[in-house]
Amino acid sequence: MSADIEERQWATLLDSIEQGECIPVLGSNLPAVLEDGSTGNLAIELSRELAGWLSEGDAPNGVPDSTNLCQVAQLIEKVHSRDELTSGVKRFYGKHAKSLGNREDPTFQHLGALPFPLFLTSRHDDTLLWYLKKQGKQPELELYHFHGDHINTLGNLGTTQQPV
Repeated sequence: MSADIEERQWATLLDSIEQGECIPVLGSNLPAVLEDGSTGNLAIELSRELAGWLSEGDAPNGVPDSTNLCQVAQLIEKVHSRDELTSGVKRFYGKHAKSLGNREDPTFQHLGALPFPLFLTSRHDDTLLWYLKKQGKQPELELYHFHGDHINTLGNLGTTQQPV
């Protein structure tokens, strides 16, 4: 299957956006502008930073692929602790959040300007939230806790000016 989108498919997508029938889905692989101005993947940057906490003796088969956040996080939790992992992740994304105002990210600027009432993201950072606010919107963050009590958290599906 080709990655190219045909003109009729673009037209259909644009019609769906105009009619408010789309929900953008963002994953952790969507690149962002990093602190040094380059474009990269924050999840991979986090994974590499956490992998630096490990030594060869920490894993029987050596340190896993330093770009695989799931593997690295599981090993950090096993070798160190979940609290240390959580604290390190918070510090990493806190540092990222503080420097967001110093960069221009065209991808997120365009996403933030689109008239969507609802965004679904599996990203670990607040880049989208920051750019929605930068567009003058008042986004509301709702979280789904996979192991939580499974209450209905999406009673409010948002508006284009107050997206969820």
